[in-house]
Amino acid sequence: MAIHTDFSPYLLAWCLFDTFSLQFVCENPPFQINLPNQLDSIHAEYHFFGSEEYPRMWLIQNQGSETRLVNSKPLPDYFLLFEEEDVILHFDQWLETLNRIPRIQLAYVFPKDKTKKFHWVNELHHLRFQKQDDVQREFQQDQDRSNDRTGN
Repeated sequence: MAIHTDFSPYLLAWCLFDTFSLQFVCENPPFQINLPNQLDSIHAEYHFFGSEEYPRMWLIQNQGSETRLVNSKPLPDYFLLFEEEDVILHFDQWLETLNRIPRIQLAYVFPKDKTKKFHWVNELHHLRFQKQDDVQREFQQDQDRSNDRTGN
């Protein structure tokens, strides 16, 4: 999904929380990527860990310290990447609500034919796309390890 707005990354993440109760967390440090023009560019990134209602999501600023991730039109300010497509119930209403947020000029599903050129997504190794069962299994293993350490 693409978003056009003059919001700072923090303010956009806060608006998503205020509107949809999606608590995005700032990834620290922001990701650094070497794009084809040989510039190391640093981009703000926020992560939503997912819930029963929403999949995991990443909010990524297009404009980095040196260049943009996508430099061709349409030229969004942010990308909202979803772990799974088509899992948000009533997505059209969700998108309509997003477009009604003041100072968001436009939010839309980025054209699929243009996403094939998103080679930078492959550079984001920390975006581990997993099935929900895998996430739950990892969570349970973490809980078990924590209980073992505390003797519970």
